[in-house]
Amino acid sequence: MTHRAEALEVLQEAIDSLGGLRQPRKVEPTLDAIAAALKPLLGLPAELARRAVALDELLAWLVGKGRIEQTTARAASRLLEAASVEGYAWDEGPDEVDENDKEVLLDGLRSLQDDLSDMPDDDDDAEDS
Repeated sequence: MTHRAEALEVLQEAIDSLGGLRQPRKVEPTLDAIAAALKPLLGLPAELARRAVALDELLAWLVGKGRIEQTTARAASRLLEAASVEGYAWDEGPDEVDENDKEVLLDGLRSLQDDLSDMPDDDDDAEDS
């Protein structure tokens, strides 16, 4: 299995974990795992490539590049904001993740994953030579 194929598999697992997400306190670690899985698959500029990057920052960069829709980035930001607010006031507000935002984010991430899967693998090009 190539490095890219392994990275795509890790991304798939991270996206799948978002699909089962119900508890707000798990939003941030789940989105961090997705960001970590995405990072090696993207041609990031040096200022993003050399440090840990939150998913909402990665998605904002991808919006700027026209790779995902603004609604996907906004859904991630709303999920993070709701989770942090609920984290400070667990007794107030809903104790479940907003399903609409989660579905918008899932759709956008799956579309991005499909695009990334369709891109040629550098390792495959080397094998063809």
